[in-house]
Amino acid sequence: RSAMTPMSHLPRMLAAARLALLLTLVLAVTTGAAVSDLNEAGRAAYARGDYASAERLFTQAVAQAPDEPLLHYHRGVALMRLSRWQEAYAAFESALRLHPSADVAAAAKAGIRSVAPLIRAPAVKTSRDDDVSVPLRRVAGGWMASVRLNNSRTVELVVDTGASSCVISPELATALGIEPGPRAES
Repeated sequence: RSAMTPMSHLPRMLAAARLALLLTLVLAVTTGAAVSDLNEAGRAAYARGDYASAERLFTQAVAQAPDEPLLHYHRGVALMRLSRWQEAYAAFESALRLHPSADVAAAAKAGIRSVAPLIRAPAVKTSRDDDVSVPLRRVAGGWMASVRLNNSRTVELVVDTGASSCVISPELATALGIEPGPRAES
């Protein structure tokens, strides 16, 4: 067994330190790539209308990078599409607490303004079993309502104060499984 002086350990210690630093950098890059991949996959799911998958992917990304405000914002938007208003509000607040860039902050504030009325004024049952009170919110000089139709799809409806009926697009009717009825004679 050779006697090693403290200086003879130095090359091994430096090599071990370099290896540890290299592994740390690789892990950081891999984690960053994984978060980026989750965010991109979430955005793709959202773009194709798969909001549940988008929310799940954004939640996984937030778990890996909890200090990234954009991920909280993306999660909030997906939660809005799922009509999970309270959770969306909390996600937007989380994004703002992390001091995001100006554009993310503006978008998160807009998200809060959109869901706040839905949290403060939930739908209230009225005297008839099939009547529901829907909260309205002011948007650009008009009124909007977020309404869940047939427990399957949430849509934004414009409230036209001069109208006596509601019209939906043929695409929305098809998506909701609504068949056109017989036309009334003029």
